Parts: sequence; C-alpha cells; structure tokens
Amino acid sequence: SALASALEEMGVGMEPDVRWGGAVPTEDTNIVLFPITPDERGAKPSAPYKVATLALHLAAAVSASDGEVSEIEKGHLERQLERWLHLGQSERTRLRAHLKWLLLSPPTLTALKKRVSALNEEQIRGIAAFLINVSQVEGGVSANEIKVLTKVYRLFGLDEQALYSHVHAVATEPVTVKSARTGMPSFGVPPKPEAKQ
Repeated sequence: SALASALEEMGVGMEPDVRWGGAVPTEDTNIVLFPITPDERGAKPSAPYKVATLALHLAAAVSASDGEVSEIEKGHLERQLERWLHLGQSERTRLRAHLKWLLLSPPTLTALKKRVSALNEEQIRGIAAFLINVSQVEGGVSANEIKVLTKVYRLFGLDEQALYSHVHAVATEPVTVKSARTGMPSFGVPPKPEAKQ
C-alpha cells in the first residue's frame, strides 16, 4: 500500500495494487506501471470494476490454457475491455494495465471462490457467456479450454453438462449481417467462381 501510494504521488499507477484488490507482489511478481492523473489519486474500485477484473482474470485463464495467449486472443480481450462503457475512463486505463499484468503472469483459478460468491446470477451467466465467446475466438474450443471452462462452471455452481451445449450453441449461432456505416472498413464479396467447361 505504501509503495502504491508513493507511486501515485508521482503520477504512476501500478498493477497489481493491493488497494484495488490485487495480490501482494513478491520479488518474482511482474508489475505493470501506467500514468494516472492527479484527480485519480486515492480513488477506490467501483463494484462494476471488481466484476470486470474477475471477468478478465477468468478470460485470461481460459486464453492461457493452451500454454500461451495468441495475438488474436489478446486483441479480442483488449477490444472487449474498451466496450465496457459502464466503467469510467480511469478505470478502463487501470483495467488495461491489469490485463497486461494478467497476460504476463497467466492466472490460476485458485482463491477466487470468495470473489465469485459476491456475484449475482445475472453476472454469473454474463461472465460464463463471455468466457465461452473468448474460447471461440480462434475458431474452435480446445480440450484445455474445455477443462478450464468446466472448472469455472463448477466454481460458478453452474451445470457442467450444460457447458457443452452452451459451447455448441455459440459455435453454430447464425451470423448477423449489419449495414455498412460511413467510415467503416469495406470488404468486397468474392466473385462467383466461373463454371468449368
């Protein structure tokens, strides 16, 4: 706490930060430093921020289950973080640093029971759906990802047998086509192959 407060006085935030629910660093712990503004000094984590860090922790565990987190998975998690508009800008900045730390130090699912017990049913189902989506980013779900998702379902008190139908449902959902908007990148439809004669 003293170290984090001293850094804060110099306009620097750190992750993990025990004042924001992070683990106490050891000499082997990776630390991510990031700039903060003077009005962010002494700020406390909001309830939505705590849920978001738990969701990212679990998502990083799913992504790292194959031994490494691919650039596609990293990009997906970073984009998802930016979509959480219910968080303030300073919390999203801290969350970006927290995600970077999670990706440097792939997390485990141990010691999460207390944090999970604070979630309501809607949050549990929302995070479970988010994690299944994360597991599908590279086009399929690996056996290792299924193992981690099974542990998460157990941790959440969800029916483990339902996991397979949830994974399958996401994989076979119809694709929604949206109308183009000004400024969006365009992708042409490939021409129909010519018939062989």
